Amino acid sequence: MSGRIGVLVALESPGPADVVLDIGHRIAMHIAASAPTWVSLEDIPAEVVAEKRAALTEEARRTGKPLEIVEKMVEGRLRKFYEEVVLRMQPFALNPDHRVEQALKEAEQAAGVTIVVKDFVRFRTGEGIGSNTGGAIDT
Repeated sequence: MSGRIGVLVALESPGPADVVLDIGHRIAMHIAASAPTWVSLEDIPAEVVAEKRAALTEEARRTGKPLEIVEKMVEGRLRKFYEEVVLRMQPFALNPDHRVEQALKEAEQAAGVTIVVKDFVRFRTGEGIGSNTGGAIDT
């Protein structure tokens, strides 16, 4: 029974239930496959961004390149980090040519209303057992 994943997605929309459920299901499948950490860029705690920026800056400085190049390297690597951990910025698992944000926009156009991903939780059986939390939740 190892390797089973469950996802809960909280969406907010006044749109038709079938359209909202469809995009919710597709986003849940994406979350199961891609394991994002945050919904949007604004959700990342400032201290996480600061720590990541400092680590990337130190790594880039060790290359010996000029400061302006180091800054561009850091920004590029920070953008790649965001694309890995922010749901809205990830390539959509069901259509890698689009980002999750684009899939949401297309669903909004189909529904004629806004659809907002408020939050999500990703569960994986067996993960977290024996940890301080005592549960099997990987959020």
